Amino acid sequence: MNRIWAAIVIIVMLVGMCIFGTVMTDRMTTDISASLLKISDAIREGDSQKAESLSRSANKDWQKYHKRMSMYIPHDRLEEISQTMAVLPAMIVCGSNEDAQAECARAQEQIRHVFDTELPTMDNIL
Repeated sequence: MNRIWAAIVIIVMLVGMCIFGTVMTDRMTTDISASLLKISDAIREGDSQKAESLSRSANKDWQKYHKRMSMYIPHDRLEEISQTMAVLPAMIVCGSNEDAQAECARAQEQIRHVFDTELPTMDNIL
């Protein structure tokens, strides 16, 4: 009987950790996506100083999120996003507005992909 209870406790813990990871990933990806949208809007408006400041802030936020997510997400996906986020401020400073907007869109797509692949759906489980 003790084995059954131990198995139930383990299953509950695993499900709880899965839900916690999904919720945290959702919060972090939503936050960084909102930051990227603000950066893109600032670039479109021609406010390069604001866009640069926002991109540096978003990069710092991403570095914190990267450390947290690296506990349960493969590092290669996160490294791609880190590279994209690192390039963004330099593109804004150089005045490559079209390229910077493209990098914002690329980062948003990469972040969406990370979230989608971490959802416990049948496609991801199988």
